[in-house]
Amino acid sequence: MGLPYSECSWEDGALLGKKFQHCIDGFTNRNSSKTVPSKDCKVLKQRPRFVALKNQPSYIGDENLQLRDYQLDGLNWLAHSWCRYTSSHEGH
Repeated sequence: MGLPYSECSWEDGALLGKKFQHCIDGFTNRNSSKTVPSKDCKVLKQRPRFVALKNQPSYIGDENLQLRDYQLDGLNWLAHSWCRYTSSHEGH
């Protein structure tokens, strides 16, 4: 854990289960979750048209935790990149 990719190695599954069963359980739960999109999810294949956020979304912060202008710009950039399929290495 915590190693850069160049220093990672393959480990025996039984050893991992002894030390990191909570991580394995977390992965299994996320993989079977109904709230986390699966790889077959339609929105991951057909992304919507980008619409810029002019104000902070309600799901981020509250009246005491407001995004700064540059943070809202960054959020818009991330959303724009995702809508244009430039946010990943999927080659779309």
